[in-house]
Amino acid sequence: MAPGMLYVTMKPAESLSADQFHDWYNNEHGPMRLRLPFIKNGFRYRATDQAKDLPEWLAIYDIADMAEMVKQPYIGLRLPPIQSQRERDTMKQITVGRKFFDLLDSRQSNAFTPLEDVSAEGQNRILISTTQTAKPSDDLFTSASTTPGWLRTRLYQTASIEDKEIEYLILHDYSPDSNPTGSRRYDLFYTIGPAQRDLSHIQTPIVSTDSKIREFPATDSQTSAIESYITTRDGVALPYRLEGSSDPQAPLIVLSNSILVDYHIWDGFVAAFLAENKKYRIVRYLTRGRLDACGDQPITVDLLASDIIDVLDALRVPKAEAVIGVSLGGATTLNVALNHPSRVASIISCDTSAKSPAGNSKAWGERIDLARAENAGGVVGQNLAEITTRRWFVAENYQQLAETFESVKQMVASNSLIGFEKSVQALYNYDMTPLLEKNTVRAAFFVGGQDGALPASMKNLASSVGEFVEIEGAGHLPMVERPTQFAKEVSKFLDRH
Repeated sequence: MAPGMLYVTMKPAESLSADQFHDWYNNEHGPMRLRLPFIKNGFRYRATDQAKDLPEWLAIYDIADMAEMVKQPYIGLRLPPIQSQRERDTMKQITVGRKFFDLLDSRQSNAFTPLEDVSAEGQNRILISTTQTAKPSDDLFTSASTTPGWLRTRLYQTASIEDKEIEYLILHDYSPDSNPTGSRRYDLFYTIGPAQRDLSHIQTPIVSTDSKIREFPATDSQTSAIESYITTRDGVALPYRLEGSSDPQAPLIVLSNSILVDYHIWDGFVAAFLAENKKYRIVRYLTRGRLDACGDQPITVDLLASDIIDVLDALRVPKAEAVIGVSLGGATTLNVALNHPSRVASIISCDTSAKSPAGNSKAWGERIDLARAENAGGVVGQNLAEITTRRWFVAENYQQLAETFESVKQMVASNSLIGFEKSVQALYNYDMTPLLEKNTVRAAFFVGGQDGALPASMKNLASSVGEFVEIEGAGHLPMVERPTQFAKEVSKFLDRH
């Protein structure tokens, strides 16, 4: 394997708007490359001199093996049908300089931290870039290391995969409080990740060529939004929806679903919450088991909690402001607090328990049998959906919220049967009670006031771990039956801290 770099300079034409340029690069071009396993990271820099005759923008990618850059799937990204019409239209308005380099040497100071680490998100960095035809001496590293604020120096030469005259590239990284000199100075503009997350430049609706990624511009009643997917560390695709504040450093709230539904159970809550809380971003995702493809390993609350960490990593969020989950999502949320406390500031665990109730496996096993018996073509089907939603919701609300309940019922009915059979095992036998006394994360426990025995048991749980909130007039999914009240209580909890 020959490690190296993809080095791309860009000079947009005046006809190309900044919003179109940045939206295309941050939400399409860059993330598509970061999904390839041999492209290790990606960064966009902006020249500080703003010289009209030189490219203003620079993108660099560390490559694990440069041989992959002349093979599929990389070359397919630059051709139809993978390459979108938006990309073709945008790139016609950009003067692009693309070069491949092989890595010769790299040395760094003890203060250096890789920018691709999620913990480095939001940090600035200065880059000095120099190209020359003569190979520099080893004094290059010695002299660079004596400059105040020096972090790293890398030396490259034209890649062997290119039939070109040898050119040498020298890159120096410096801390943002330094004042280095060099041929071309750049400031870090954006760190590319494998998932779309830039809400600030969306101006028009966009659908990717494979229909897996969508962008929605802001309207009078809704913020801008992105629907895409992250890939977990074991290769499972989890679709998500990101919306809210366009500030890339805005605090993030993660929403985790109950079993047998999709993330639209949060629609009412999200609308009510964001109407009063403009500073937050919200991401919701499809839990493993919603779709057929849910991986080969057993699904446990530990695995589901690690999925939330994968969502945070893909969106480059070092620490979520809050994780809110209900039922299975509530157990997952509690698991995040207990096993990943450095990644979340607070949790709200709803309509769940810290330990699986006795007989859980038997009860869910009977529901699996009911779904199998209907033979609904690979999905759960109407019989279990009817029983489940009747159990979840308060009977008195059925007429008033008939359309909402029907929507949730069809979520249940359309859930993958294979996914249901696998994911429900997470509810069979878990016990987080031994970890509760060591919890260090701010916690609240919300419950629908008419959700059977859960109000009493969750009040007892909250007495030793966190705050307790009962949502009157609601059953197992209080954010569905009482979205406005639920949003107000979430706001109160977050505002108290």
